[in-house]
Parts: sequence; structure tokens; C-alpha cells
Amino acid sequence: MPRKRNVAGTSKIKPVFRSKEIIASLMQQIATARNSGSTLTKALEQANVPYNTYSKWLKKSGDVAAGNPVKTSRILRSGKTESEIRTLLKDVAVLRAGGMTRTKALQQMGVLSTTHEYWTRKYGKPVVAAPTKESGTRRRGMSEDEVRKLLSDIAAARSSGASIAQATKQAGVLRTTYNYWVKKYNAPAPAAPAKKTGAKKKAKPASVATVKKSASKRKRKSPDEVRGILDEIAALRKAGKTKDQALAQVGVNPFTYKYWGKKYGVTPDPKALTPKKTVVLAGKKPSLVGMLQEMIGNREKRQELEQAEKQIKELDARYELLRKQLDS
Repeated sequence: MPRKRNVAGTSKIKPVFRSKEIIASLMQQIATARNSGSTLTKALEQANVPYNTYSKWLKKSGDVAAGNPVKTSRILRSGKTESEIRTLLKDVAVLRAGGMTRTKALQQMGVLSTTHEYWTRKYGKPVVAAPTKESGTRRRGMSEDEVRKLLSDIAAARSSGASIAQATKQAGVLRTTYNYWVKKYNAPAPAAPAKKTGAKKKAKPASVATVKKSASKRKRKSPDEVRGILDEIAALRKAGKTKDQALAQVGVNPFTYKYWGKKYGVTPDPKALTPKKTVVLAGKKPSLVGMLQEMIGNREKRQELEQAEKQIKELDARYELLRKQLDS
């Protein structure tokens, strides 16, 4: 008979028989490894014992506590005991109370931000004594005297002629931090830099000043002047010049010319005054019906010409075929 195989297709392996003394020594070895800080998976790998076998041994022995490490030295997934985690949280809180930012404190302690948040939710925030008022430690680790000294330095730089951006950059302070300090400590805003008395504005050339004055005081033309300009443009157009040439010669903008034509009721284009030449056939006015009939007739003639061209091509092809037959 063929050997029975499992689902994976491999033959069944017979379980290894172990005596009670060997099982007890293996369980003691696994418990020692767990208490020393290794995980259950690593302890079972070191003892070369499958997890199912280990769980059966626990059930048979009835000592469930033997499979768990001692609580005093419990190793968590992070590789640290609970006491070590609480010490780290306390150290971070002390650094933050000393004026350090959270990011810098976590970097110094070697803890991730997400890990710190998880530990804080799980074990709570440690109670750390607040700094005394005499020390005056505040954000950025500066006392009130140091802040006021920085504000005085910025004010001195401003009075010497530097802008607020230059003064704060020179002092190494952000603009938002500077504004916050000014509001918090009621510091007077620095005065604007004093103007130099010796410096005078450069005088602009007379030509530029006259051009600006003339442009600002440009007079509008009267209606009579506008009509005279329009008549002049119409005369130039009748003489044979184009619209652009006539406007350039008179010195009028095309938009102004169009606006004048609409405003004063004068037709700008002289071509509109002359009647267009219309072709009259046999003294009759062209009608829409006549135009359509003419178009239909032209189309029929075109179709006839296309058919004649096809016939000519067919005759040419037949002629070439007969000529080849005669030559052969």
C-alpha cells in the first residue's frame, strides 16, 4: 500500500519521544531564556522545540505561569522593561521642563515620536517638578533678562539703519518670535531709522518733467476739430492711401478714429459711401432661387465631365492592351 501523505505532499514525520526529565530540562531552559529577556519565539528556537509541542507540555504540566517570564524583569516588544520606559519618559519630561523642545529631547534620548506618544498613553505622563520662578526658564531656554537684552539689541540695530528683517536675522531670532516677545513683555516698538539730512533726491531732467506735464495736461479736441480731422482722413483715403497710412500721416490712433466715427455719426470708411458695383444679368436682379438653380446646373456639368474622364481612361487602358496584343 502507498504511504499516506499530508496536504503538503510530504510524508508524515513521527513525533520525537522525550522523557519527563528531558521535557522538564527543556521547559527550564525556555523559562530561563524568557526571564533573561528573549522573546518566546527566540527561546523556542534556541531549545529547538515547536510552539505546539511547547503548549502541550504547558497544558500537561498545569503550570501556566512557568511559560511567562517574571513580571519584575518583563521585556516588552521594544526590548525595554517597563521600569526602563518609565525612566525614559521621566528623563524626557525633565529635559522639556528645562526648556528643550520635544523633538530635541526625544533625539537626545533616542526615542521615536510615535513611540513616545504610545508610551505616554499607556503609562501616563510622569510628574516632574516645574522649574522655580527664580530660574526663569522659558521657551528656547531663555530667561526674561536674556529676552529683553535681545530686544534691546534689535532696537539698537534698527536705530543704526537696519530693517526689522535684518535686525532679527542678525540677532538670530525669528520674526514671529520677535513679535510675540514684544507683545508679551510690552516692549516698545523700535523707532524707524533716522533719515540722512545730507542726502537729497536727484533732480530729474527737464525733458522728462515736461513730457510728463504735457501728458497729464493733454487737452481734448473740440467737435469741430475732430470733424476736420475726419474729413482730412477721408480725403487721404480717396487719394489712394490706405487706412493705416492716412492715420499715421494725421497722427490718430485707430481706436480713437473708430470712437470718433461712432460718436459724431461720421462713417469712417469712405468705401461705405460709394455704392458697390453689382452684376445685373439681362436687367434682372439676382435671386436666391436663380443662384441655387445655377449651382445645380454647375454640379450636373461637373458630374458629366467626371464621367467623360472615366470613359477616356477606360478607352486608354483598352487601347494599351490591344497594342500589347498586336506587338506580341
